[in-house]
Amino acid sequence: MIELIVVMVITVIMSVSLVVFFRPAIDGYFLSQTRDDLMQAADNAIMHMANDVRAAVPNSVRTPNNQCFELVPTVAGGRYRAGPDTVNDAACTGAGCSAWVDTSAATTTFDVLQHSGRDAQVGDWVVINNQNANDVHAGSNRSQITAVSTPAAALG
Repeated sequence: MIELIVVMVITVIMSVSLVVFFRPAIDGYFLSQTRDDLMQAADNAIMHMANDVRAAVPNSVRTPNNQCFELVPTVAGGRYRAGPDTVNDAACTGAGCSAWVDTSAATTTFDVLQHSGRDAQVGDWVVINNQNANDVHAGSNRSQITAVSTPAAALG
């Protein structure tokens, strides 16, 4: 009976010493797992924010009151004709000519030369020449699309 008690005491002493030595390693393992999960969540959040900023209207990102950032997202983008087509429109008159954006006057129609994303739809907004950070937020260089037409093979 005394031998059994001695064995039990020795076993308890060994168990306690093992717990004392291995507990920090086990805690460190679980803390590193938690830290890795938090870093992965932060990386995902930063990746989504970076994708949103890349897909936003240029110069539309701003930080009001330095508490957050806001931007104007896009669904498509493209290059527009910034001047008359001097090669193809030399003898052109009427509706078949190129439509270019004249920023000094109101423009109601224009050619899109390169397009990425989905096609424009009625109700979408068009932003042109967004050079200053607050232009698109103030609405000074944007307009809502009221009609969409695509001339046959004119925008190749």
